[in-house]
Amino acid sequence: AGVGELVVTDGAGRHAATAVHFDPDQDLAVLTAPTLQAPALPTDSTDLAPGATGAVLGYPGGGPLRASDSVVLERTTAIGQNIYDQGTVSRSIYAIAADIEPGSSGGPLLTTDGAVAGVIFAKSVTQDDVGYALIWSEVAADVNAASQRTEAVPTGACTTK
Repeated sequence: AGVGELVVTDGAGRHAATAVHFDPDQDLAVLTAPTLQAPALPTDSTDLAPGATGAVLGYPGGGPLRASDSVVLERTTAIGQNIYDQGTVSRSIYAIAADIEPGSSGGPLLTTDGAVAGVIFAKSVTQDDVGYALIWSEVAADVNAASQRTEAVPTGACTTK
């Protein structure tokens, strides 16, 4: 939310991006970058059991891409407010043991096979090295629908938490 210029960076350089889906309840945005040639990562909608290992990818602190080990602690339903502290929102999430920092949000929770099983959206404010990921099966329909869109959607105002 509140971002100005959207850019996706890969080994080939920087690619202009457009937000084609934004949901403040899920804390999820989907971008399209037409000049990006990399294939999409595979996805996995099966439930991960506690103890399942994998990795998280992100850009902690706005720095370079970093991968960190992860372990699923539990699948749960989180009840709270959206990113604007409005309304009651229910999200199916994984609590994971992982090094999650600001800048990790939006990155994938990967299985050991390299498939996306979730999307990182928060770090615990009470426990070190614990973060939270939206479960892929809960966001897959929105992401798949957004993959067919090209028209920009507004992403709302910036929020700080």
